[in-house]
Amino acid sequence: GLSTRFLWHEERDLSGLEAVVIPGGFSYGDDVSSGRIFGLELRHGLLQHLTRFVDGGGHVLGVCNGFQVLVESGLFEREPGAASVPARSIALTNNLSARFECRWVHLKGEACAATWIEPGVTFPVPMAHGEGRFVALDEATLQRLEARGQIALRYVRADGSPATDTHDNPNGSSGAIAGICDPTGRVFGLMPHPERNL
Repeated sequence: GLSTRFLWHEERDLSGLEAVVIPGGFSYGDDVSSGRIFGLELRHGLLQHLTRFVDGGGHVLGVCNGFQVLVESGLFEREPGAASVPARSIALTNNLSARFECRWVHLKGEACAATWIEPGVTFPVPMAHGEGRFVALDEATLQRLEARGQIALRYVRADGSPATDTHDNPNGSSGAIAGICDPTGRVFGLMPHPERNL
């Protein structure tokens, strides 16, 4: 059967779990920056447990605010097997529109390390965020993400062609990136909310 554990206020043993999910919402009211406080808590309180979990075959999923938390934690930039995370070179920041966007968008799967993502498949999905613009420190960082198979989902037009404006790329993300994974494909995050269409 499906069991749920709330790890922050209980024991932090992840053995026996198949997945850790950090859902959407507004952790700490997004008072400092979306996901910043929870991401730092994760980095300082659960990182060793999570890295062992991922290296042992476990999966971590972050949706919307959960994606922001995972970006802040540094898990996407960690080398597989490493006990620590490097300084961040990616971030999720304010939408180019400078407002909360809540509507349907289209995503396209990319060939990536998360092998369960089907490349080329386009699908509609709801989104709702004010700080979802994916940015990288520099072009070399984007090239590294691409080379390591970390770009998993992109915003596209309804016909699957590349997003060319903020109607189709609702936050102005670099490379129209909507979701990424770590080099193992077992840490995965995306800004849109697939569960909202239920």
